[in-house]
Formats: sequence, C-alpha cells, structure tokens
Amino acid sequence: MDTTCGTEAATAVVGDPWSPLLLRDVARGRRRFEALLGCGISRKVLTARLGSLVGAGVLERRQYQESPARFEYHLTAAGLALLPVLAALQEWGDTWRLGPGAGARRAEELVGATVPPLDPDPLAPPAVGGPTRWTVVVAAPGPAILAAVVRSYDDRAAELAALGARLVGVATVDPDDLDDLARSHRTRSPLVSDAELRLATALRLPLQRDGATLLLQPVALVVDADRVVRAAGPVGDGLALLEALAEGQVHDVEADPSVAT
Repeated sequence: MDTTCGTEAATAVVGDPWSPLLLRDVARGRRRFEALLGCGISRKVLTARLGSLVGAGVLERRQYQESPARFEYHLTAAGLALLPVLAALQEWGDTWRLGPGAGARRAEELVGATVPPLDPDPLAPPAVGGPTRWTVVVAAPGPAILAAVVRSYDDRAAELAALGARLVGVATVDPDDLDDLARSHRTRSPLVSDAELRLATALRLPLQRDGATLLLQPVALVVDADRVVRAAGPVGDGLALLEALAEGQVHDVEADPSVAT
C-alpha cells in the first residue's frame, strides 16, 4: 500500500461495491441489520462489511435492545465526512450513467419517504408558534434563487398558515451566509444550511454542479408531523401540493418502516 496516497487509503475502507451503499442507507435512517438487507446484500456479506466499517471508525454500533442484544449502526464523524463523497457519486451517476431527468424522477418517488433526524434539522419545531401539521421544504441551488423562492412564499404566509403549514428554505450554503441572506432579503421563513449534504444524502435529492460545488436542484416537499414526505413537486408548487392534500386529491401513503426516527 502507498502510505502517502489518500485515495488508496480511502478505497481500502469504502472501495468495495457494498460499503458505499450501506453508508448511503445508514444516512437515509436505515440503521438496523434487517433494514440494511434491503439493498440486496446477503446476511453473511452484510455482517462482514458492517464489522469492517465499524473497525475502520466509519460506523459505530449502538445497542437498542438487551435481550436478545440488538444494535443500530450510526455514522461517526468520519462517516459523516463521507456524505459529500456519496453525494458526488450520486450526481456523477445521474449525469453520466442514468441521463437527463434521473434526479427529477427520484424526487417524484420521494412520496412516502421518512426524513431521519438530522443536524441541522429542517424539520425541528419552530422556536415560536409550536409544531404545525405540515412543513413545506423548498430546496434551491443557491442563495439568490433561495431568497427569491422564500420571499414568494412569505408573501403568501397567511395561506400557508390557514392550511396548517410553515415553510423552510434549504440550500447548500454556509450557515453564516444564510444568516446574512435572511437579513439582507428580510425573509421571514427559516433558512437551513445543507452545506454538509446531510439532507441531500438522506433523501437522495437531485443535485447539480457549479464547477466543483454541489447544489440542490429546485424542489418542494410537503412533510407531515411524522416526518413523512406526503407530496413532492416543482419548487413553486408547495401551496398547490398542500391544497391537493387538504382536498384529498393526494392519496395517503405509508411511511417507510425501515427508517428510524
């Protein structure tokens, strides 16, 4: 092994076909052994790969049941640092292997997905006003577009409130820059940074590139109080999606039972 090559050191940990998929699924909240079998891996190989990832310090085991002893797998700091790598692989696969529209199709299939707990968490209860029935999460590729989108929703805040909803804007922008953005554009709805791509990898949100920087593609998600995505669509359609839900035009969906919340 070349002891001066970081690429070789990294691929020694996550260079096999299964490890990136297991890290992807743990990031999505699938932390238990049975849930991780869903990627198509055998029990024997899963046991070996989990042991290797724990041994490498990328995952850690946390016991959730005593008798019999059962464990969940969580990303360590080293594992969280791999999320931008997974996001870059996803964007490359969408662009160079799956072709145009792959990310948009995946966004449409988010209905029924459960958003795992995140840090920072776009679904954290608001500091004022208490929890709401719905959260409309709007993602945008950069600060200027995010500010314009959020301001357009802020202008219709009364309609959101009447439907029992609040708005949260998300972009892969540094938190301090988002604070400056909120002040300069006088946005009223909260803005949450996904600079570390934790939401992007948890939901496999569609991404685009600006040079070497990964940005969220525009999308609107309507998420219920149980953190389940109930509707998804174009970034400007959040209110229309809410109204369709209120009128029963969107069929109810079952939450993904494999995701720990």
